Amino acid sequence: MTEPERIRRAIRAGEITGTSRGLALGFVQCNLVILPRDFAYDFLVYCQRNPRACPLLEVGDPGDPEPRLLAPSADIRTDVARYAVWQDATGRAEERCLAVGIGIGSGYLFPTTFEHETNSDLVGERGVLMGCLAGVMEAQYEVLRAHGHTPSEAFNETVEELTQSLIRLVDENGMDWMYSNCSATAQRGALDWKPKFKKAVLPVFKELYQRVASGKEAERVIKACGAPNYQEQLARELAAIRNSEMWRAGAATWPSRRLPPCCRPLSTRRGCCSWIWRASPSAPSSPGSPMCCCTRRGWRGTSPPPPGRRPCGSPIRS
Repeated sequence: MTEPERIRRAIRAGEITGTSRGLALGFVQCNLVILPRDFAYDFLVYCQRNPRACPLLEVGDPGDPEPRLLAPSADIRTDVARYAVWQDATGRAEERCLAVGIGIGSGYLFPTTFEHETNSDLVGERGVLMGCLAGVMEAQYEVLRAHGHTPSEAFNETVEELTQSLIRLVDENGMDWMYSNCSATAQRGALDWKPKFKKAVLPVFKELYQRVASGKEAERVIKACGAPNYQEQLARELAAIRNSEMWRAGAATWPSRRLPPCCRPLSTRRGCCSWIWRASPSAPSSPGSPMCCCTRRGWRGTSPPPPGRRPCGSPIRS
């Protein structure tokens, strides 16, 4: 089973209820447009004549919910949720849209408009979801490095702590839930500094929204993506991020997440957002064997363990 198939099954089973952003990396995600038959051909021609703005990936047959070329086994009746009403000549467009959504089996519907959808989407991508997130991470990493912290330590306190533990508590039950399940130093520091960061970035977000609403950001995208050498320029920009010290430190960190097969999760301590691991009884025991230590991603090293990490006492396979 491919990763996209696994994710679609999880969505249908209700195991994934949020957006698909960030899932199935390396695979194409796209928007779905469903039109009355009378307008479908005109839209098809429009896409064919504007391949950069509206790349056409597949055209389905009327009444067939499976994108057979792009995503075999997918079902648009269960995999599409967001809807928008562009024109309401009869006064019943939203009612009809909801009826269609419920009729095809969509379990999660919420209203928006094309204008709101495009504005919020572009603001989110440039803001908290991607642009702001990357910029804030780089700023904190540089400050830590400037004060003598090692690349691995700076990366851990900037990226790993967020992606591997804290953000999952936010996803589970909200920001206050994450705060309440962290240490007192983290709680107090976050509550004291949150207003300062908000004050600092609020003007930037206001400027961002105005640029999006005015169409300037869309113009920027169209102009940049329409350049004949765009792919080469994009590759250079992404390589600059990938080859930066922070993300090279990340590339060196990620393999350490792979615990040996004899280790399995024991519990999650929400108070410190740490994973506790123990070795299985079947792990071989021999003098000098590496020890498994209780830490978020485990420790594979001989005794004594690093400060703050206590060995569970069971040897693990090398």
